[in-house]
Amino acid sequence: MKNLQTHRAFLLIITVIFWVLSTRDVSAQVIINEVYPNPNTGEDEWVELYNTTNQSIDLIDWKLWDLESSPGVAIQFDQSTILEAAGFLIVDLHNTLNNTGDTLLLKNPQDELIDTLGYTASTKGKSWARDPSNHAVLFETVPTKGEANVVPTPTPTSTPATTPNSTILSPTLSEITACPDDSAEWVELYNPHDTVLPLLGFSLRDSKNKILGFTD
Repeated sequence: MKNLQTHRAFLLIITVIFWVLSTRDVSAQVIINEVYPNPNTGEDEWVELYNTTNQSIDLIDWKLWDLESSPGVAIQFDQSTILEAAGFLIVDLHNTLNNTGDTLLLKNPQDELIDTLGYTASTKGKSWARDPSNHAVLFETVPTKGEANVVPTPTPTSTPATTPNSTILSPTLSEITACPDDSAEWVELYNPHDTVLPLLGFSLRDSKNKILGFTD
């Protein structure tokens, strides 16, 4: 029995490590590159996605979540939608985004958090865009719909993006008790970052992909 519990603990550790690493791997694939939340009269809102890889990606069953103005799924790609390598995709929205600030989440079909972008109050006719040379930096500028973002001159005051494109901020596995004497098993996670780390979109799974903790 002791060996079985030890084996389960080992599998759990390997699964958690794989989960963290895989989350970081996929985070660089598609980013929320630009958001147009406060359009001019006669225009609609839109969100621009960008494929950072050299391969096309099918976004079928991917979801774009809106957390502030009307919490829930803003759009789900129900049909095959190809995002070409190094290409842009515009997602048109209508009265969805909050002009005073909002947060968007992009999730894949496995409900894994791929990217997050949060912005503050928006100016009418301006977009929030990531710096092409440093996706961790967000600035408000003239929209560049379907094109590479251009940093205005002089460089505006930038805002740190919610997440960098190279990695999703993740907790680390700090401690695990797999074979307790008289109490329940538990896993301890540690946040090594200097910012609050929301666990929305994360999950803790065992070797059979069964969810052990967190909420979607």
